[in-house]
Order: sequence, then C-alpha cells, then structure tokens
Amino acid sequence: MAIICKRCGRQYDVTLFQFGRTIRCDCGENVTQGAETVPGGVAVESESAGLGYLTPPSPDNLFLYVIRHGTTVWNQSGRIQGQQDIELSDEGRAEAERTRDVLAAVPFEGAYTSDLRRSAETAEIILRGRGLPLFKTPDLREEDYGAWSGKTYAEIARRWPDQCEARERDRVNSHPEGGESLGELRARVIAKLDEIARTCRRGNVLVVTHGGPVFVFVSHVMDPGGELRGNFTVRNCAINIVALTRFGWKLQVLNDTCHLKQCQMSESE
Repeated sequence: MAIICKRCGRQYDVTLFQFGRTIRCDCGENVTQGAETVPGGVAVESESAGLGYLTPPSPDNLFLYVIRHGTTVWNQSGRIQGQQDIELSDEGRAEAERTRDVLAAVPFEGAYTSDLRRSAETAEIILRGRGLPLFKTPDLREEDYGAWSGKTYAEIARRWPDQCEARERDRVNSHPEGGESLGELRARVIAKLDEIARTCRRGNVLVVTHGGPVFVFVSHVMDPGGELRGNFTVRNCAINIVALTRFGWKLQVLNDTCHLKQCQMSESE
C-alpha cells in the first residue's frame, strides 16, 4: 500500500510512517498514516515493518553516487559562486582525478551533472575512458545566490545582516536578494533526482553537482520535508552514496574524502 498526499497526489511508501511519523510533503501538506491509501505500494513483511533502518540495500536497488565538484579558485578565496560559471582550479582537477581512481571499479549505468563548468569537468574526469554518455542539466545547478554571488561570507554578513539572520531562522523560505531559497533549490533537485530514479531504476548512477544540491538532497533523505537543519559540511569531491530501497531513500555514505586525504599524505611523504 502507498499513502497519498491529498493536496498534490504524491505517493509515499506506507513503511515511511513507522511509529506514527508525519511527513511534510514538498507541497507543504502534512501527510500521516491515516491519510488516503492506494494499492500497489511495496509489501512489507510483518517482521520487518518498522525496522527499515536495519534492512541493508540489495543489489537490485538504485545507488546514486552524489559528488560535489572539485575545488575552484573561488572556493579557495571563500567567495560564493552560486550559478556563476567558475572553472576548476588545478587542485580541483587533481581531486577529480583521485575520485576517478577510487571509483574505477564501480560500474556506472548512467551519469548526470550540472551544466556549470566546474561540475561538468569533474564528471568528465571521473568518467574518462568509460564511453558513458554524460547528461548535463541546469536542474542540478547550485542555488542561485542573486546579489550574494561573488561576495565573501564576511562581505555578505556586513552588507545583508537582516537577510543572513532570516536565513538562519528559516532556511526553507528565506532567500538572498534576487536569489533562490533553499526550499526552491530542494524542490528542483529532488524533482530531478526522482526523474533519474524513474529512468534508471537500478544499478549505479553518477551524479556530480554542487554543495547546495548535495546538502538539500541528503537533508531530504534524512528528514523528508524537514526544515533543512542538517549540520554537516559538503566537501569538494566528497563521495555520498544514497540507495533507493523499498523503504525509500537510504543514506549509505556521507562526505567520504578518505581517497583525497590518502593521496595528500602520499604526496607530502
């Protein structure tokens, strides 16, 4: 059985509502276990109901390898990039090469990237020699930071203190001057990843994007419809793996940069 949102019709697996949980749909509606149900959802054996967090993914699941692009000069100087089309630095290209090496044994069935250069080049380096088509899409772009783009964090705090304060109070709905809110970013990123899931269905899929999209997606996986209060940093070229199982999206790996640290250690020795 699946539970449907009465406002937009989106369907949620009934197992997501274990222990009386309420899910806030992307349309804003609160969905509960008492909502309307439809047949055809994934059946769950009684002994595993409510224990989805203990159930490991199977080889038949879809695995998204969601990776932030490599470092840019603006990253190094602490400038907000947003949708400015900044290219990778030499360090960023080296990070992408290391990421390619550690993922060399992973058979990817599909590959998607933001169409901004720093993301697309990272994906191209990771896929070098595979002959796999790479689909570039603006739906995976970084958040549009509007007037904040190109500024340092210190400059933003001095010039727009009220907007910064609003951002901390309400990450979902507040937005920079002329820019996009995290809620709007989440809506377009989740819509694209849901589309990718419907297209690919199983196997390993590479998704190279930006810090903001990785943050909102992982936050959504951990707390669907939540207030984007996750407190974690998304590192350049960090590997994040999310599986789509019968219990919904399940986070497998968060912010793995061991391959980068090991290479840095070997280079310094």
